[in-house]
Amino acid sequence: MSVAAEETTNNFMNGINDAGFGNFSGQIQSLTMSRDKNKYATGDERGDTSTLAFTLNYLSPEYAGFTVGAQWVSSFTLWEHNPNVPINDDFNTLNKAFVNLNMSAYDLAKSNVKMGRFAIDTLLMPDIAPRQKSQSMEGIVFESEDIKDTKLVAGWIYKYSSWSTFTYEDSAAFNYEFTDVSDVAGKDYSTAGTFFVDYTYTGINNLNINVSDYLSEDIFNTVLADVKWEVVEGIKWRNVWAHQDSVGKGNGSYGNDGDLSADFIETSVIFEGKDGAYIRPGIWLVPGSAGGDNEHTFQDLFQSNLTPTFPLMANPYGFLAGTTGYFVEGYSALSKKDWLWAMAAFTDVDNSADTDDYDYDYDAVELNVIYGRQLAKNFSTSVKLGYAWLDDKIGSDDTQAWDARLFLTYQF
Repeated sequence: MSVAAEETTNNFMNGINDAGFGNFSGQIQSLTMSRDKNKYATGDERGDTSTLAFTLNYLSPEYAGFTVGAQWVSSFTLWEHNPNVPINDDFNTLNKAFVNLNMSAYDLAKSNVKMGRFAIDTLLMPDIAPRQKSQSMEGIVFESEDIKDTKLVAGWIYKYSSWSTFTYEDSAAFNYEFTDVSDVAGKDYSTAGTFFVDYTYTGINNLNINVSDYLSEDIFNTVLADVKWEVVEGIKWRNVWAHQDSVGKGNGSYGNDGDLSADFIETSVIFEGKDGAYIRPGIWLVPGSAGGDNEHTFQDLFQSNLTPTFPLMANPYGFLAGTTGYFVEGYSALSKKDWLWAMAAFTDVDNSADTDDYDYDYDAVELNVIYGRQLAKNFSTSVKLGYAWLDDKIGSDDTQAWDARLFLTYQF
């Protein structure tokens, strides 16, 4: 975009926002993507797509503590081949639509209650947008930072919209449509959704403690603890533990009529440098086996920010029971205008059950690189590349997969 066009766009938006009717913002983003999964899961060997998405955000002026917000996203296909392989296709959605009450009238200036469709940013319900839209929830949430050294997020979610462009017919768990939590979990009955509380405390010297509980009624309950300890300046030790148990009607619906009892365990060391740079090696475990009397595969209901979701292709599917994963990731600002993130993960999966009807054993490696650059004011680009190798994933043969994405983004 030329400098003249950019200034015209900014002046136009400033004129609208200065009129007193609220604040408008948005972005125009192209995503060109190619992915080859060697026929695993999709039945298609390769898919290529290019889409152009328009995002418009609105936030009203405040009146008696109330504001209204909305976000509309429309994505249009420029060209495509097997779009369900890269998961990048057409869609239109009202991604956010909420009423927010700031509680300043009660001397709680940093506390808000929000109802409708909105984003939450916790470890298990992150605000991420790896394609053309961010994840969004439908329900009610209370967020507060009024108590010193404390952040509290609590609420109720009954519908969820993923970042992908799948429809409900393609995938309940990954579709962009707002979908009942019970359908996201693959259940054939209705539930009351998910009730959650997420608490972070930083009042102890050199410690950051995050604990949470997510109760999905008649599905399962997840408790989580995430603790970061700054051992010495520039070095932090992070430990994550999460446990799930089926509840209500969810009992008996996992494995071979078994109950869900799954754990996710991770430990890593973060070596921090200047300007946000870091290197983080670590290991994660999902103990147990799949099938038999119990199901031990960890259920990632809302596309969390746990480490196994970081790789671009989510290979090697690191939430499977019997997984031991080793990883190293790092980030560095190369200059004031560009940055680089990279990750390597090796996973050893051995989740054979005690029965003869389930056997899912393999090794896998995935390598990812993401490069981003600010091209001009409000205009940026990023390139994401991924390669995965899986041992004995399809029949008796090894298989490979790769992923390439080019983003061009203009924000206004």
